[in-house]
Amino acid sequence: MQKYSLSSLLPIYLLQLFFISSIILLSGCSSSKDTDGTSFVTGQIQMVSNEPFAKLGLVNDATLYLLDCSKEMDEILYNNQGKFAKIYYSSVNKNDEGIKVLKVVNAEILTGRDSK
Repeated sequence: MQKYSLSSLLPIYLLQLFFISSIILLSGCSSSKDTDGTSFVTGQIQMVSNEPFAKLGLVNDATLYLLDCSKEMDEILYNNQGKFAKIYYSSVNKNDEGIKVLKVVNAEILTGRDSK
């Protein structure tokens, strides 16, 4: 029977830990898709930056998304600041500062148990 020392097994365990944590991290950072295949992100609606440059944003865990939406949708989201919403989007781009900008298609304000 061959004996293994802890120092010889440690790199194997560290490698396994690295791969498992990478998979968890990547799956947690991705957005979701609805049953019809539409991409969405849930988070809290907030105003970002200062006047006169304030923009609507969505905060999801530690990620900030800027929202690019129509005037009607902008007004709805503006009036629901601080609430949680499910934002459906068609595309994701990055602005000059490297912040993700979602092209908003639709939004659903979440209430009750759905709000987190």
